[in-house]
Amino acid sequence: MATVIDAEERDWQAAVAKNTVAAYQVFLNRYSAGQYSGEAVTAILMVQEDEQWIKASKKNTIETYQQFIDNNPSSSHVEDAEQAILTLKEDSDWKKTKAKNQLPHYAVFLKKYPNGVHAQEVAAIIDELKNKAKELQAAKKEKLLSQQSRPKKLMTPGKSAQKTPEEKLQYQEEKLIWGEASKSKAVSAAQMYLEWYPQGYFVKDARKMLKSFEGGNKSSKMKWIIAAVVLVLIIVALLIWQPWTKLDKLFESNWIEKTQQNLT
Repeated sequence: MATVIDAEERDWQAAVAKNTVAAYQVFLNRYSAGQYSGEAVTAILMVQEDEQWIKASKKNTIETYQQFIDNNPSSSHVEDAEQAILTLKEDSDWKKTKAKNQLPHYAVFLKKYPNGVHAQEVAAIIDELKNKAKELQAAKKEKLLSQQSRPKKLMTPGKSAQKTPEEKLQYQEEKLIWGEASKSKAVSAAQMYLEWYPQGYFVKDARKMLKSFEGGNKSSKMKWIIAAVVLVLIIVALLIWQPWTKLDKLFESNWIEKTQQNLT
């Protein structure tokens, strides 16, 4: 007995040293009911998890990280995978933002990733572009004054003419966000806009969008209620009329009549 235990202990230590699925599987095949069988199963799962994580890390794509999370929801690497997904999404949005290179897009990016890797860089770019906008606005104003032109009236919100650089930025930023929200036609998108910009330029549009969703839901519920009432009325009518009993009597009378005719 001691020899068997010693052999199992020796083989277990050898499997641990190799730390591969194959090594643990060989051990399990030999000692399926041994004292280390449970640890061997756990070790196999851990090795497989580590192999999947290494594979996901090498590919470094949103899809592979998400697949790892789906396959290993309790893994210690889930948090790292989620962070990697956020980083990849931020990098993708950052490339798009830099390609557009416009103040509103930088502002939206910073709002979306306030603590991101590029947050400080974006904030500096925004400040620089704001200063350039102010300088341009000042130059235009000076030119107008030199020409003794009358200043134009300020337009109502929603129109970009004669706004300060900050107002123009705010309007363009909101226009960009609301454009994406309205395209999605989702309740959450309208709610997000109202949460971000409670006094924004497109608040009325967002509220109108929410009301349209509420109206659609009420209409759908009413249709179901009407359908249920009609179904109940049909069932009640059938119970009162009982057409099946009348059919039975009709068939019965026809059968009696035919029988009497055959007898005569």
